Amino acid sequence: MKKLMLIFSILILALCTACSSSVVDSIGKDVEDTIAHSQSANDKYVQMVRNGYPSSHPSVSYEQAFTTFFGSPQWKHFKAEDGREVVEFTGDCTYQDAPVKARIQFVVNEQQGTFETAYLAFNEVPQNKLILAALIEKAFSSVQSPQSAAGNNGQPISYSEAKGLFQAWLDAHTFPVVVEVGGSDQKLHKVSGSDREYYMFQIRGMTRLHDVLVEPNTREMFIYDTGKPEPIEEWYQKFVVPQNKKK
Repeated sequence: MKKLMLIFSILILALCTACSSSVVDSIGKDVEDTIAHSQSANDKYVQMVRNGYPSSHPSVSYEQAFTTFFGSPQWKHFKAEDGREVVEFTGDCTYQDAPVKARIQFVVNEQQGTFETAYLAFNEVPQNKLILAALIEKAFSSVQSPQSAAGNNGQPISYSEAKGLFQAWLDAHTFPVVVEVGGSDQKLHKVSGSDREYYMFQIRGMTRLHDVLVEPNTREMFIYDTGKPEPIEEWYQKFVVPQNKKK
């Protein structure tokens, strides 16, 4: 019995020794990121970046693109040593056929209401600005590509998937009041101002109902208030963000 216990102890010691300091550091980083993510859920700087979008993809937010493209997406905010406000994103992806953890940092200018991408690292190894720009473009293209959005079988998303997509967008955005997803008849609708078909939902809880359209092939979302589909992110930035600032 004593011999078995000795062998067991040696095996445990060997396993512990086999864990390199880099692995331990990586686990520690992951724990720190998870804690910071939960603490920054409603942070105004994090919300500003998550709800924002690049000029090349005005209908898709960073939240939508990164949640679709990266695994285990997490956000946090911190103040840099030079006083700048930094929003940091971490998520899993593939680079050169190898799994990596991407760390992307945005520098926020609160006075101007703008932000810019400033830093990228794969597995804590810094990358250049060209790779950063290419990665972000790939993330946004993954949302807007019909083939990617429809999945590997090339089929449009279902009603329940469209509803889940809209609910995820609603959860990721701040409103001046409590809002919720309104019902739908689960059918595809044709609307004026477009030759495509959409699943139709509603934003309930505001001073009026707002119709929301989800395109099943591209996953794009639109507000349908004026007789013509309007990208939902453009509507949000134009009408909801100013109301949030008045709170």
